[in-house]
Amino acid sequence: MSSLSKIASARANGAKSRGPVTAGGKRASAANSAGSTGPVTPEGKARCAQNATRHGLLADSMALEGESEDRFCTLLSRLEDELQPETGIETDQVEIMAVAHWRRMRLWSLEKALYIEEAHKRCDATGDHEENNGVTSIAQFARSFRSLADESRAMELLNRYETRFSREYLRALASFKSHRADNRNADKRSDRARSNAGAKTIKISKQSEPNLR
Repeated sequence: MSSLSKIASARANGAKSRGPVTAGGKRASAANSAGSTGPVTPEGKARCAQNATRHGLLADSMALEGESEDRFCTLLSRLEDELQPETGIETDQVEIMAVAHWRRMRLWSLEKALYIEEAHKRCDATGDHEENNGVTSIAQFARSFRSLADESRAMELLNRYETRFSREYLRALASFKSHRADNRNADKRSDRARSNAGAKTIKISKQSEPNLR
C-alpha cells in the first residue's frame, strides 16, 4: 500500500472514533457520509494532497522495520485534528510532537522487550520454564529488573531518552500555544487599529460637513 493510501486509510478510520453503535446513529452517519465529499475547491484539494504527501514522507522516515506507518499517520492526524494548526510554524510543532511521542512509544516497546529477554535468560539458566509451564512470573520480572538496573545501563539510557522525548513533546506544545497566542493578539491589535481608523475617518467626515444653520 502506498504512503498516500495509508494516510487516507488512517484518516478514514480515525484515531478516536469507534463508529455509531445505534441504528439511528448509523443512519445519521450514512447521511453525513453521503453529504460529505471532502474538499471541493482546488485550494482545498491541493492542501489535502500536500498533507498526505508530507505525512507519508514523515511516516516513511520514522517507522522502523516492523513498525506501523499507518499507526504513525493516525497519531499525527489525531494531533492535527485536535490542535488544528493554522500556519507552517504550528504544523512543524505538531509534527515534532508526533515524532517525540512516537519515539517515546518505541522506548516503551524496547523496555518490554528487555524485560522479556532478560526473564527468558534467567528461566533458561534456572529451568523455571518447566516448573511454571512456560509462564514468566512477576517475581522473575522483578529479578530481571534488578539485573538490568544493576548490571546494565539499558534502563538508565531508556529513562534518559524517555525524559528527553517527553520534554521535546512539551516544548513543542508550549511553542505551538505561544505562537497561536501571538497570532491571536496580533489579530486583535489589527482589528482595533482598523476600528480606530474607521472611527477617526467618520469623525473627520462629520467635522468637514458644512454648517447650514
